[in-house]
Amino acid sequence: MDKIAFIHTSSSLWENTFKFELHGTKGIIEVEGIRGHYGNPNLKIIRRNEEKSNKSGVYEFDKEILNFPNEDLSYVDEIGNFIRTINKNGRLSGDLHDAKRVIEIISELYEGS
Repeated sequence: MDKIAFIHTSSSLWENTFKFELHGTKGIIEVEGIRGHYGNPNLKIIRRNEEKSNKSGVYEFDKEILNFPNEDLSYVDEIGNFIRTINKNGRLSGDLHDAKRVIEIISELYEGS
């Protein structure tokens, strides 16, 4: 099965936009907004409904939308993780090992295409 990825960035859109989409054979996942000028974040899960599709003769979808609060607690969570790591000599979330693994995965995707 072929795997295709497309990345698009732009600094010339008329309005601030953040959107991330994953399209598959049975549905789509969409993430929009990252707060501030980009709007409140939401997650859309769109699944192809085989039963409805078979009855109507065209693709029919079920959509679920999850809205997230406007308050961004990511920095609070990051600081909390950092303090717990120092106090317990633990492993920091999102460290250099994780970054290296992400680069390896991306390289493997490029090599496999």
